[in-house]
Amino acid sequence: VGIDTEWGDAFRPSVIQLAVPNLAWVIDASKRSEILLEFTRWLLLNKQLLLLGFAFHHDVQHLSSMLGAELLTCIASAGDRHCDGCRHIRIADLQKFAAEPRRAGRKIRQMPGLRAVAETWLGKTIDKAEQCSDWDSRPLSPAQLSYAAADAAILLDLARAMGLESA
Repeated sequence: VGIDTEWGDAFRPSVIQLAVPNLAWVIDASKRSEILLEFTRWLLLNKQLLLLGFAFHHDVQHLSSMLGAELLTCIASAGDRHCDGCRHIRIADLQKFAAEPRRAGRKIRQMPGLRAVAETWLGKTIDKAEQCSDWDSRPLSPAQLSYAAADAAILLDLARAMGLESA
């Protein structure tokens, strides 16, 4: 499941994007509801799902502000050590994966952005024009909705291209 968030002025997410093969959802997170909170908790803590993120540490900070920091005390991802007594999110952070020297073909001085990784791994140029748009305003524009859905969906393509089995 590809997962991403967009946020505006508030530290909590304005939008949560999810993608599975052939489907993407853009969820309005601007108004918290018990259903949204329960669904998001279930999604993040479901041991049967492998979530695909990109620079996911940013997203988890915003999700923590929405759900409560006690829920998201650490992230367990490929290569990271597990800590005792905390809940883990099964996440493959594709930015970290792409930055590994053996995959990148060279030592990385700074973490690559999604645009660069998509160009390298997929030969695709992605449009990031809506990235800094006003995610707090409603209704979202068709361009914002399209951008948000594509941002989550491309994670599935990247995982497949990188040879991650669960993608």
